[in-house]
Amino acid sequence: MVMRKIFLLVIVLSALSDPTYGQQQKLQNRPYADHKIFHLGFTIGVHTQDLMLTQSGHTDENGEVWFSEIPSYSPGFSVGIITDLYLNRFMNLRAIPTLHLGSKNLVFKEQASGETFKTGLRNNYVTLPLQVKLASTRINNYRPYLVAGTYG
Repeated sequence: MVMRKIFLLVIVLSALSDPTYGQQQKLQNRPYADHKIFHLGFTIGVHTQDLMLTQSGHTDENGEVWFSEIPSYSPGFSVGIITDLYLNRFMNLRAIPTLHLGSKNLVFKEQASGETFKTGLRNNYVTLPLQVKLASTRINNYRPYLVAGTYG
């Protein structure tokens, strides 16, 4: 009997509380930012680089056969500009030109004697990925979105 009264009391109290309190609209921060025709931003990051080598064994003038290898991944740095073009309320077009800076370490080994020669290869890559950003409606200060596109 006591359990029934407690259960009934919990039901009555939950019915009297304001169940829509979590759904109230809050003041939006910068709501105009979603509708700007053109928007700029930036991106920075780190990446690793690798190099695929086809082994054929280079024979030099002394008859020594040299093979090459990449002993490990090499870290690099990326910096880019995000350009965002407003198409409609739910879709934006993005282009993100990015400069990737890095280097690779190469090791050449002579097969018979085990002699090694180490060298570095610095490289810079520029990529221009095109992306479409599909966004939902703004819920208070949140706006989930999905980005799809090409890389390269």
